[in-house]
Amino acid sequence: MVAAAENHPRRCAYTYDVADMEAIVVAVNGIYRLVVQGTCAGQMHIHSLHFRSTVDPDGLAQSEADYQQGLIDSWQSVARTTYRAIFYTGDSPCQLYRVRKVCGSVPLPAGPDEAEVVGSILGTTPPGSDICAPWLANNVTWRTGFGGKSYRGRSYFGGLQESDLTQALVGGTRLTRTTAYLDALVTAYVTPADADTPYRLFVFSPTLANGKPDADPPVAPVSCQNAGGDVTRYQVRDQLASMKSRKAGHGG
Repeated sequence: MVAAAENHPRRCAYTYDVADMEAIVVAVNGIYRLVVQGTCAGQMHIHSLHFRSTVDPDGLAQSEADYQQGLIDSWQSVARTTYRAIFYTGDSPCQLYRVRKVCGSVPLPAGPDEAEVVGSILGTTPPGSDICAPWLANNVTWRTGFGGKSYRGRSYFGGLQESDLTQALVGGTRLTRTTAYLDALVTAYVTPADADTPYRLFVFSPTLANGKPDADPPVAPVSCQNAGGDVTRYQVRDQLASMKSRKAGHGG
C-alpha cells in the first residue's frame, strides 16, 4: 500500500500500487478520469474526460490495471486522430495520458501515466494565421438526462488562431473539427454499437460524491453512479471563452 497522491477529500485515503492493481477486479459504476496533457501556444493544455465503468464485455473480468490501460488505448484508437486535428501543427496536444479512479470503494487503485509516441504528439491542421492568446478557447457543454449544474460538464479547447475568430465568435473550420472529435466520442462512449462497452462518458460531480459535511444540516455523499450522469448529448458553443481561471494548466 502507498499513500494517496490524489487530492480528493473523501475517496482517496489510500491507493494501491501497480502490482496490487493486477489482482483487483473492476467494479461496476466506478468513475475514472482520463487526462490528455499537451502544450498549446507554449502553455500547458489539459483535456479531461470522465467515464463510468459498466459490465465488462462478454462477462470477462478485467483487473484495474488492464481496465485503466484499456481506457487510454480505447481513446487513442477512436478519438486521437480527430482530437489532434482540432489543433495546429505548431502545437503538441497529445504528450501524456493519465488515468485515475476518482470515485469508488477505497482504497482507490493507482493509475497509469503514459507518454505518447513521437509521431502522434503534434496537431495536424496546417496553421492559417497568427496565434491567439493561450488562455482563449472554444468550449463545449456536456449534458446528461438530468437538469441542474451538477449534471452538466464543460470541455475547453485552446490553441486558437486569429483566422478562427470573427470578433468574439469562433467559426471557420475550428467548430467543424471540434464537432468531429465530439462525434467520435459519442459514437464510442455514448451510443456505441456494442451496448456492453466498458466505458461510458460521464459528467462527474465531486460535490455530490463527497457530500457537504460542513453544511447545516450536513449533506451526505451519494453513490458514484448518482454523483452525476451518463452523457446524452453535447452543445458546441461559438462564443469565445477564457481559460484563465482553469486550474492545473489551460484546458479542461
